[in-house]
Amino acid sequence: MKYLFASVIIAGLLCVACSHRNDVVVASVYDETLTMSDLQDMIPDFDPSSDSLSVQSYYIDKWIQKQALAYEAEHALSQEDKNFDKQMKDYYQSLLMFAYENKKVEELLNIEVSDKEMERYYETHKSEFEMKKNIVKVNYVKFPLGFNQTETVKKILFKDNRSTQEQKRMEDICMKFAENMYLESDWLLFDDILKEIPINTYNQEQFLQNNRYIELSDTNNVYLVNIIDFKINEAYSPLSLEKERIKNIILDQRRQALRKQIRNDALNKAKQNHEIHINL
Repeated sequence: MKYLFASVIIAGLLCVACSHRNDVVVASVYDETLTMSDLQDMIPDFDPSSDSLSVQSYYIDKWIQKQALAYEAEHALSQEDKNFDKQMKDYYQSLLMFAYENKKVEELLNIEVSDKEMERYYETHKSEFEMKKNIVKVNYVKFPLGFNQTETVKKILFKDNRSTQEQKRMEDICMKFAENMYLESDWLLFDDILKEIPINTYNQEQFLQNNRYIELSDTNNVYLVNIIDFKINEAYSPLSLEKERIKNIILDQRRQALRKQIRNDALNKAKQNHEIHINL
């Protein structure tokens, strides 16, 4: 519910506040006051030149509602109901431990992950890398329709074993005249290739199993595609495609191990210093 009576007063106060000091009181509820500087802190990236009166009024209304409810709660609850000492201590300790552990982890964490570690994780957790989508190794080129060197490039692109000279010639032509191309050997999602090339298929697996060299055209372009290799879903995603994911998993494992070590070190220190006493 909007505080209509407050909005009228707020409008006038905001105008005064914008032209005077930032400590002008723009709203009050019971004994609580909201100054212009408080309001600016409440609004993310506050800019008096762009933040409209309606934006400022929105945050003021929220503050008014909060203070009104807090006042009612303060006067309605008993002292016992308002005793949050234990919860406050628990919350403070949780924040303290979280901040300390994060600081120590950042100090101690080794962020280097070797290829051998990633390969070992991949082999021992292979079931985690079953693919949900088809992937391909593909070279493709997109030329304007009628480009006079399309056949030259096609003869090279569609060869299994290109010489270094042929590869360089093809790359030179493509760099100068292709509207789009991919001549690398990385694994890609077949879905991403379909966004670039107008291949119409309702069965990706069947298409990949039955097509290798593809030439397509539309009203403006010709597309040359060499599907070098593919893996259909339910196979295992190759390590080269999963390295970043595996690295993050290993680093997370190291963080968890460090947190456990930090907690054990703190416990052992307290034991060694005879600071733990149990009386049962």
